[in-house]
Amino acid sequence: MRLYKYMSTKKYVKDGKERNSLKYIFEDKVLRFSSPLKFNDPFEFKYSIKNLNPSESDELNETVNCLNTNDKLHYATLDYSLKSIGTLCLSGKKDNILMWSHYSDNHRGIVLELDAEHDFFKNKLNNYELKILPYGLKKVNYVKDRLIFEDLSAFMDEKFYLTKNIIWEYEDEYRMTILLDEVDDSNKYNIKFPTNLIKAVYLGINIDNKDIEYIKEIKNNEEWKHIKVYQFKLDNKEYKLHPYEILL
Repeated sequence: MRLYKYMSTKKYVKDGKERNSLKYIFEDKVLRFSSPLKFNDPFEFKYSIKNLNPSESDELNETVNCLNTNDKLHYATLDYSLKSIGTLCLSGKKDNILMWSHYSDNHRGIVLELDAEHDFFKNKLNNYELKILPYGLKKVNYVKDRLIFEDLSAFMDEKFYLTKNIIWEYEDEYRMTILLDEVDDSNKYNIKFPTNLIKAVYLGINIDNKDIEYIKEIKNNEEWKHIKVYQFKLDNKEYKLHPYEILL
């Protein structure tokens, strides 16, 4: 199975120098996991708890932040846990027009094709170990109604991490969440990966020529020769995108 990572090619500043984000992937060989605190869905990780009884864990009691209460439900979020996890968000689709607009800088970015069967997702790499949450790599479940949990054990339930409103269904999202060091450092979200995890790169219809030239140079590198490169084009009759392989 193949899954897809939408990303921008915008420039960023590192050590005082401006750098294209493509270098994250092809030179640093890191995938950027996301902090759930920065997700674009305000409902994620905020659930209703019926019985907010004291927990046996003092730490858990201290970190549960009740946003609102009434006679029947308690609305709670576990902020401390969100600060110590990172999530890799992927899609089962590479040609979604809205996602290219939202996550790949209005079709100026790229989409990476990843091998979903790779040992990277199974924590079987020899050189380092990822602290992957038990559910591993799994598809998000889309629902109409907000979930209501009985008690604080909700925070151990995979539904806590894998549930979104049905309006997001078009994203066809898959997730893998890992535990991170509890340090205030954005670099902790940059996770090393082996180059054979990536099988292909898809270029947006509005990608900058400089980015195309960079991909061409990378393709000549021995460790990246295995990847295929495609560029999307508009369908002449329908609202569809079609990939065409670029022979470099």
